[in-house]
Amino acid sequence: MKLAAVALAALTLGAVLAGCASKSTPSTSGVPVGGNGLVSVFDRHLENFRVQEDPACVATKDKPCDPAFYSHTLAPGPYKVLAGKQVFVHVDLPLTEGGNALTGNAQMSLGLFLPEMPGCDWTAASLPDNCKVPVVGDAGPYYASSTGVAELQTEGDSIVTEPAHRLGAFLIENLVPYGYAVAQISVFGTGDSNHCQDLMGTAEQLGLDAVVTWLGTQPWSNGKVALTGRSYDGSTPWEAAMFGNPHLATIVPISGLTSQFDLEYHNGTSETRGAGVLYGLYAAMTIDGEASDAQSIVCPDYLTGGPEGVKAVLGGDPSPADPYWSERIFLPRALAKFDGPIFFIHGLQDWNVDPHMIFPAYNEFEAKGNPVKALLGQWFHNYPDRPSEHVLQGPGRGQEAYPYSVRYDWAQDMLEWFDWSLKGTGPQPDLHVEVQDNQGFWRVESTWPPAGRLDYRAPIAAAGETANDGTAITAANTLHFDLGVLDAAKDVRISGLPHLDQWVTPTGPGGQIYAMLTDKEAGIHLGHAIMDLRYNHGGRSPGVVVPGVAMKAHLEFEPMEALLPAGHHLGLELSATGEDYVGPTVAAPVILDLSESRAADNGVTMGLAYPTAGQFFTPPVWSGVATAGPPQP
Repeated sequence: MKLAAVALAALTLGAVLAGCASKSTPSTSGVPVGGNGLVSVFDRHLENFRVQEDPACVATKDKPCDPAFYSHTLAPGPYKVLAGKQVFVHVDLPLTEGGNALTGNAQMSLGLFLPEMPGCDWTAASLPDNCKVPVVGDAGPYYASSTGVAELQTEGDSIVTEPAHRLGAFLIENLVPYGYAVAQISVFGTGDSNHCQDLMGTAEQLGLDAVVTWLGTQPWSNGKVALTGRSYDGSTPWEAAMFGNPHLATIVPISGLTSQFDLEYHNGTSETRGAGVLYGLYAAMTIDGEASDAQSIVCPDYLTGGPEGVKAVLGGDPSPADPYWSERIFLPRALAKFDGPIFFIHGLQDWNVDPHMIFPAYNEFEAKGNPVKALLGQWFHNYPDRPSEHVLQGPGRGQEAYPYSVRYDWAQDMLEWFDWSLKGTGPQPDLHVEVQDNQGFWRVESTWPPAGRLDYRAPIAAAGETANDGTAITAANTLHFDLGVLDAAKDVRISGLPHLDQWVTPTGPGGQIYAMLTDKEAGIHLGHAIMDLRYNHGGRSPGVVVPGVAMKAHLEFEPMEALLPAGHHLGLELSATGEDYVGPTVAAPVILDLSESRAADNGVTMGLAYPTAGQFFTPPVWSGVATAGPPQP
């Protein structure tokens, strides 16, 4: 399907929906608002969002002045932003954490940004209620020290008292003028925080909890704190959520980890970074030869992290019960302790933090009763609103959805979310899922995967085999299948987490299968899955694979939202590895059983969605010229 056709259809739908919002009432700008008093996502394209670059701006090396670099709220807030102030928060750590826990002087560093509000003296020991503000924090390892020195830096990173190029500036510029405090927080071992960089371990978790308590108990604080951020910074909200801290009112994780273990060793497979790469990369941020870091070298996680990663990759059987990994599995404890609202944000094309990190987390919190909202776009490991990142995506990996993937109403989303969850002054935003398919169409679902999807099973048989060299999956051999046309009359969307069932006969005590679904006519990727055969039953623990004994492999695909146009054939490719995964621990050929007796068992099962016209909307569309640049951390 041509992108132009997508654009025309989406814009037409947006115009129709704007005129048919029966529950809407005119706002002062003439844009309809819904029953909650907010302009609905269906009508935002009618508002005056900034969606082009400012030709009067002159960008500098350290900071682009282009106001369209990221999204902005519809109107600026009434307050000025005061200069950032550095704060140190003491953290009590158990002696078993080594490092600065041994001397009792472990501390976290943060940069605090407050609004200039009339009559509010932020240094006073007591303040009236009208001077109490909520806090939005971004915690991670990427802020430089106060001297501007850090071991893991990219162009544009800042010390904590300067707005960070990646997310900090966005939060400060959009939220502080509306009466919020923003905190840029350095996790242990980074920036000016001492102790160890223990890669999301116990010390880091305790440090985050202590910072949340400090932010929520200051005289100027209204007692409510939010944590947000992307990637590593999107994982720290989950770490803090495990404590049930009464001051943590909401989290907004953006492409964050709910479990370090399950990211690196999903279905028993290993990523290229699994063998100590992450450990070594982040540990290097602390061990930099400075005298002040001497105590940090004795941190116990430095001695266990690297070997654990190597053991997991070479042995292929990492244990979630191992102390190193068990403390880095956040989701079960967050489910038990955190009762606040969650705004999930993730790219369905994310190669860095795979989308399986938030599914089934979203569904489990929804079932538990937490208020949940989700924004799922066709972008990589990116922010929702950065055209300089989205423009880099390739064919079948989000390119077809650009520029409609760029959400220039995201800042407004965040303001409305925090007005409700932190201030209690705004109405509850619509708690729904905004999801984009791989051709660029945005729609609203009450939940995701969509509740009304239809189950469909595409069989795999020898008759459907094309251009295959036998039936063996080896390091040098990829098998190709035509799964046929899903719907000859109309477009269909594969929505959710498809799975592949396939009988195989291993030739060794293991093996690995990488599966990719494709649009054969367009020649593009739709979704993928990978599994070590020892994990064919699912779960986190390996089973026994006996050479020569047939077994049924059950592969779950990454969450996907893919439009297959009417009449297009669904393709399936099977190989030993793909993406950024290492080869199988046991490099033995895997033989597919495509016999007629197995035909009823072999196939790809998927959910097909046929949304109604009333579910589609057009966001404010980026219409500028994006200058490609490397994604910020």
